[in-house]
Amino acid sequence: LYFTKRDYELDFNSTTQEVVNILGRPSQIFYKEEDKMKIHTSTYAGVSCSDYFFNYFSLGIDILFDVHTHTIKKFVLHTNFPCHYE
Repeated sequence: LYFTKRDYELDFNSTTQEVVNILGRPSQIFYKEEDKMKIHTSTYAGVSCSDYFFNYFSLGIDILFDVHTHTIKKFVLHTNFPCHYE
């Protein structure tokens, strides 16, 4: 994902710290609590750990991170007008 105005690039090897350095602090962090297929969920000593999203509402981007490597697994690009909640 390339940001032309800032001349920055994010790819699937980007870490959480790289994302925060480029995009700033996320508007919200969302931890996946339920995964019906149990593909993205693991358990450590009885404690459930799951992947998490950085939500950038003003940019219309959500970024899913892997809980083990803390690298990007998925980009979710919203088609809403930037800075518009709906």
